[in-house]
Amino acid sequence: MDKSKNNSNSADTLKAYERIYAESEQAYSSQPFFLVKKIHKYLQTGLVVDFGAGEGRNSVFLAEQSFLVEAIDFAAGAVKKLEEKIKKKSLNIRTKRADLSRLNLAGKFHVGVCTFVLHNLSATAAKKFILKMQKHTEIGGVNVLACFTKQGYFFRKDPKTGNFFPSQTELKKLYTGWKIHEINTKKIRLRPIDAAGKPLFGDCVVMLAQKL
Repeated sequence: MDKSKNNSNSADTLKAYERIYAESEQAYSSQPFFLVKKIHKYLQTGLVVDFGAGEGRNSVFLAEQSFLVEAIDFAAGAVKKLEEKIKKKSLNIRTKRADLSRLNLAGKFHVGVCTFVLHNLSATAAKKFILKMQKHTEIGGVNVLACFTKQGYFFRKDPKTGNFFPSQTELKKLYTGWKIHEINTKKIRLRPIDAAGKPLFGDCVVMLAQKL
């Protein structure tokens, strides 16, 4: 895929998300992802970077669990909503607006969270991002990921896409050398509905892994 097409796809994706956040007071679930709630088994404190934080369901939960959190998202609407929650609850969360495919990281963190985001990136960009996230994770730190697979709505609507829709095996391979505490494929309900107003579902591979 050439760079101009990549940029166009990124701009279209951003417009779609900005519209979603503008149209809904709470566009997505306010409850933390279930694997995020298991992080405390391995770490009780430290720096978390929530990549593609959205309205902050994971960031807010982890900040309330005494973690220092940096929340990153490319949609201004999402960042604004999260900043309102931070102010209201006096949470220890820093926000940053950035595109993950162009994100520069500095220093180390203890927890990297990236849920339901990487299907927006090309497979090449997503794999580069994962390697970057791994590199900046402290030894003993953890990564939590949730990625849509090819068994669901987002891939079926554009099966020729070059975006990232990994299988469980593919994601596990990317974490060779890490301790994988949990990896599974789950069917989840998606935000979009079909033409008849019925809910849509998609499979996602979910993983919690610890850097050795």
